Amino acid sequence: MVLGIDPGLNHFGFGAICEDGSFVKPLGYGQHHVPKESTFEEKLDFIRNRFREVADTYKPDVVAIERIYIAKNPQIALNIGLASGVIAGVALECQTRVFFLSPREIKKNLVGEGQAFKGQVGFMVKKILNLSEQPGEDACDALATALCYLTVNKFNSLIGDL
Repeated sequence: MVLGIDPGLNHFGFGAICEDGSFVKPLGYGQHHVPKESTFEEKLDFIRNRFREVADTYKPDVVAIERIYIAKNPQIALNIGLASGVIAGVALECQTRVFFLSPREIKKNLVGEGQAFKGQVGFMVKKILNLSEQPGEDACDALATALCYLTVNKFNSLIGDL
């Protein structure tokens, strides 16, 4: 079972998926919004606690995290990196493997184009997982990250068998 994460300091998305034969099925997804009035330390603590609840609920084999991107504002990139680190730390405490994927890699994997728009990625997530409605943006990105991990992992397994 793969738990995808779209990290952020003000909110983060999660998406749990598993392979069922030749199909991939969603187990659950959602978004957590950090209270705006929180201090920086309280935000990190909120993220840690909410992610721990998600990890305890789904008990993933691997946590796939969308890697931070180069932001126009270095402080934003740093904050996303800190949120990612908190999430990775909790995953490792739970003895779960952690895997990072770049946004470009995720888009290319799902849409075939590394510069794809969010709407294109959302369409593919909804289609692949046969969802009746579009998940929220953060949950959708998390599901896309989990789907990309499955593909990359499967490809790496095939190469290892050569």
